[in-house]
Amino acid sequence: MGGKAGTVKTAKKHKHRWVEDLEKDLIENCSCGKSRKSQNSSVIVYGLGKPMFDEEGSECPSCNEESNGEPCGAHRFIDQMRLGHSYGNKLTELYRASSERYREIIGSASKKMEVIVMKLDDLDDQIKGLNALLKADKDNKEAKKLKKELTADRKIIRADRKELVEKLKQNKIIQARLKKNNIKLNSEIIKARGEFSKLGLMWGTYNLHEASAKQAQYAPGRRGDPEFKRWEGHGRIGVQLQGGLPESKVWGDSRSFQIDKVDHETWSKLREDGSPDRAFRRKQCRTKVRVRIGSAKAKPIWVEFPMTMHRPIPEGADIRDVTILQKKSGTIYRYSLHVQINENKTNQPERSGVVGVNLGWRKHQDNTLRVAYWYGDDGRYGEYLLDSEYLEKVKVMDGKQSKRSMALDVIKETFAVWLDGQDNLPEWIQEWRGIKFIRDWRSSSRLASLVLRWRKNRFDGDALIFENLEEWRRADKHTCNQEGGIRNKNQLRRQDEYRNFAAFLARTYGKVVVDDTNYANLARKPGPEDDDNKVARKQANLASPGKLRVNIKNACHKHGAIYVAASSKHITATCHKCGTINDWDKSLSLTHWCSGCNAFWDQDMNAAINLCRSGGGKPPNFEHPGDARIELNDEVNKYDWLIQESAGMAGSKKQPIENLAVTL
Repeated sequence: MGGKAGTVKTAKKHKHRWVEDLEKDLIENCSCGKSRKSQNSSVIVYGLGKPMFDEEGSECPSCNEESNGEPCGAHRFIDQMRLGHSYGNKLTELYRASSERYREIIGSASKKMEVIVMKLDDLDDQIKGLNALLKADKDNKEAKKLKKELTADRKIIRADRKELVEKLKQNKIIQARLKKNNIKLNSEIIKARGEFSKLGLMWGTYNLHEASAKQAQYAPGRRGDPEFKRWEGHGRIGVQLQGGLPESKVWGDSRSFQIDKVDHETWSKLREDGSPDRAFRRKQCRTKVRVRIGSAKAKPIWVEFPMTMHRPIPEGADIRDVTILQKKSGTIYRYSLHVQINENKTNQPERSGVVGVNLGWRKHQDNTLRVAYWYGDDGRYGEYLLDSEYLEKVKVMDGKQSKRSMALDVIKETFAVWLDGQDNLPEWIQEWRGIKFIRDWRSSSRLASLVLRWRKNRFDGDALIFENLEEWRRADKHTCNQEGGIRNKNQLRRQDEYRNFAAFLARTYGKVVVDDTNYANLARKPGPEDDDNKVARKQANLASPGKLRVNIKNACHKHGAIYVAASSKHITATCHKCGTINDWDKSLSLTHWCSGCNAFWDQDMNAAINLCRSGGGKPPNFEHPGDARIELNDEVNKYDWLIQESAGMAGSKKQPIENLAVTL
């Protein structure tokens, strides 16, 4: 991937982790809960404006005139978001209870299992204590040695537990108890679904949340139970299109999903010089979309959004699923429409060739972040980087976040001191949730909501403190929106470039092989046996290789390439030349000399070649100069040498861009 051998640069800012999982789930699962596995399936994402309703007050004309006092579509949309969020947390509660029953069944099945569980709990506590000790003193050799021994013991005991669990599951009594637990879980989900349906939760929306909860519960390599999610303004609704919806019926004939028709000339009109007329397109592609959000007297209730239809729905396509996503950026809500379509692509061009793509994250000394390394059996290869400009914007956002945090600490202390000196506070302030522990508040929105309530309930003697609070609120809102705006632009730029890179791979090669590592678990907070490397976790969140993998998978489906998820076991440690499995600390060195054949390689490049071969590709040998080991002063020189060799192999800058990957 290095440097001139085909560098692909992009940008992205970390967002709330579960929001990113939510967006990935929109691509991987339909609202019906089924996986999107069709090779001809793809997702089109359109930008939306705000839902169309009267925002000036609670009196919405359409609520009173059209629905006899019932909420209008826009208000129902807001209710659906909150109901869907509550239903998701209810499902989390049910799955956690089921997991607890499962552990109780397995843990009490034999005395040996009870002993194993006790030993593991004891090791957890010891390793956790050692981590705390090493955090204070990183050079404590005795603690490191003891931790290594305890971790090895834990690994052995875990293997014994796994073996014992498999044996216990063969017991008919245990099988019956586990089956009973699953039946109870399913009945509880059906009951909860019925309760929320009576509250107005729509079919497509609860199917989305059920599919997401099931995926979170049974994800490979999952650590711990699913977590509850606080309402932060993010949500989605789904529209169930049973049997699919033909494209021809979208233009006003459907009772579930409608778009005001846009003239096809919008995307085909050209200027006199033959170039696309973008000004004409921007003006003409503005339309409206309506999604069914409920029913009143057997008639559909619609929520309507202004929409920018930047590209047409392919003629003759079958629409399988429609989802509207709401995200909160600062104090601003943003909306997008996700349309999953199936196309009958009978004339896909035949392509040969295999490419291996190794995903991950690795910080370079030039302030770039490596996200992927790809290697094709045609000899082309390259790396995909988050560029320094993107990372600088991340620093700007971090600075604004730090500024907000310090301002919040100051105003909290000022307000707390003022409260301590007041004897006759209004009742609503005294009853405000958590007001006695205001110094412990961590959310600025919590204090801002109090200030907004205060604005309508002024009282004698509050002038000075209220002015201070109101000044803080306005400044915090401004900074928050600045931070959110930068983050949103970074995310959109990153997403666009991820799609371009994924399309490049899917159009160039007939088969794309990607490792199956669960990056979401690697980016989460570590368990007691792991080091809490906050820098590595932050880099993982910034790179988001799992999101790139989703884009590659979607591009393969769209362009007719074969997508393969290969096992990640030993792909980095196995030498691509001799097959020796090397053992070294991969976090300390990007490059490595093979202990078997003395070959020198970049570990990510090595993994990409192994992935390419696992998919049936035959990449050319990557030779290093000379048979003897080259003595280099430091790791930087090794990496520079590798870049120079890679640049020579890839060719000069005058080659076509596809020979050098894509430089963005």
